[in-house]
Amino acid sequence: MPKNEITSTEENNVTEERLDSVIVKLHDGKEVKMRRPKGRDMIASGVTTNPAMQEAIMISNLCMMTPQEVEDLDGDDFMLLVKERERFLK
Repeated sequence: MPKNEITSTEENNVTEERLDSVIVKLHDGKEVKMRRPKGRDMIASGVTTNPAMQEAIMISNLCMMTPQEVEDLDGDDFMLLVKERERFLK
């Protein structure tokens, strides 16, 4: 598959997938673009030893969301974004 080809996978709520980012559809219908993590994102999330806070910091950075927006997500949407973040790092 060419690097810039767009694919569609509905089974995991990803409507567009690219090599460098995904667009995730949340349960309320809102779409959130998540970019591929970089080293600086991994370093920034390491400022705390709390694993949930590390995920929140990482998601905030990758999705261009404020920390408050991430904290206000429904739990299932938060976990959906965590799952997509994990896919980038496999």
